[in-house]
Amino acid sequence: MRVRTLEGHKSKVTSAAFSPDGKRIISGDVGGAIRLWDGESYREVIALQTEGDGMRQVAFSSDGRNVVAVSESAVVLWKAESQKAAKEDNQPEQSDGFLVE
Repeated sequence: MRVRTLEGHKSKVTSAAFSPDGKRIISGDVGGAIRLWDGESYREVIALQTEGDGMRQVAFSSDGRNVVAVSESAVVLWKAESQKAAKEDNQPEQSDGFLVE
């Protein structure tokens, strides 16, 4: 088995996850950066910088089409193929949640 290093984060990585098909990897760091990687070439595909504090958890939806990233003060959802966040909610106490279709 070959071990690969994903280079690009400037801060400590706090969470990473594979897409359900294993073809992509999502990672988040303490600086609020989120990166999407090609799981075969290990190249960075998308880099997003969120406002607020660092990422606590990143994950793909069960179909792999959407990504969610959760920090201490915000939740960010977006389509895995897009660089634009579908929704960023930094006031979760005012929202029951949301769904990206």
